[in-house]
Amino acid sequence: WQEYLGMYTPAIKMMEKLENGTDYKYHAFGGLEKLRMEAHLKRANPKNRVKTAQELMYAWRDGDFEYNLMTQLVAAFEEEKDYAQVLYLLKDMQSRYHDRDEVRDIPKMMEEVFRKLYLDEESGDRLPPVKAIAVYDEFRDLIPKGDKGVQIARTLADRLTAIDLLDKAAELLETHSRDKISDREKGLVGTRLALVRLLNRQPDKAIKALDDSEQAYLTPHMRAQRLYIRAKALKDSGKPDKAAKLLEKDDSYESRILRAEIYWDAKEWGKAADIFRTLIKRPTPNVPLTEQEARGVLDWATALRLAGRAKVLVRLRENFLSYMKDTPYAEPFDFITQPVKQGLLDYKTVPAEVGMAERFNSFFKQRVEQLKNETRLSEPLSAPEPAPDGN
Repeated sequence: WQEYLGMYTPAIKMMEKLENGTDYKYHAFGGLEKLRMEAHLKRANPKNRVKTAQELMYAWRDGDFEYNLMTQLVAAFEEEKDYAQVLYLLKDMQSRYHDRDEVRDIPKMMEEVFRKLYLDEESGDRLPPVKAIAVYDEFRDLIPKGDKGVQIARTLADRLTAIDLLDKAAELLETHSRDKISDREKGLVGTRLALVRLLNRQPDKAIKALDDSEQAYLTPHMRAQRLYIRAKALKDSGKPDKAAKLLEKDDSYESRILRAEIYWDAKEWGKAADIFRTLIKRPTPNVPLTEQEARGVLDWATALRLAGRAKVLVRLRENFLSYMKDTPYAEPFDFITQPVKQGLLDYKTVPAEVGMAERFNSFFKQRVEQLKNETRLSEPLSAPEPAPDGN
């Protein structure tokens, strides 16, 4: 009666008396009613309501009581955006109370919660990727058909890829690529599958994923991305000539990076050096190089050294040495760009020369592996103004 009249404070106090009493049944029912009223008034945050409801779970065994308590727990978890817990609770309620009229709405509720779990960015980030795939597998029957289902698969595949569960991500994408979906989604999922295959060192499968989705609707940006993926896959599968030919008419920044990698792997140092030169912008006085810029300068210096372009290397050293000093690549840049001594070696300098060669060889091997493992497939970038080569 007090609640009906809007007198919530005395009503809640009355329920507190029951909750704090010695009768087990009315202790439980009083606690449930207090929880319900506080939730209605938003006087208790969801986290505290979850804690209270979980404690009351053990207070009394009764069908109506437990059903109503689980309803409160579902509402609290949903407010917390803990949609995985909501799914498990709804599934339990559906199983335990299948004879109640109220459970007829649970399947629709579960479908909506499932969509929120995998398409709501905030809720998805709260669920660890491994648990996300476990929940996905357990509630597979809730996956919506068509584009919505593929969007969920793509979102989950991205999270799996981020923690190197590449096989599982690929399996997920490949399964949904066979669904009846729009041409746009077919292009998106095919491109994503190709990239995951490429990251998983399966270049032939990456090319197949591109071929299978080639007839899909593709935006200009997506076509460019697919071109870079195909070129890198061809290179990784031992076909550098085909990869370079595929990119020869594309003068974008991304294309030049990939061509530099192709020539690097093929040990065509002169061609690699020519491309690295176009990727390095002119240094700005009193403006330090970023780590990425410094690494690019080091790549250029390495290619020049291996191509035997000593004069250009000297000019590069003059132009960039002062800028490289405050970067992580200062030491390797210094010894890579040191002038090559001509004529007979002084026997006293031989150990130093040999040591330098060993250091360079070790560095070079690490750099090759790093280049092979990198996949630069972000948004297209504007090309920087070419750096000076000493002229």
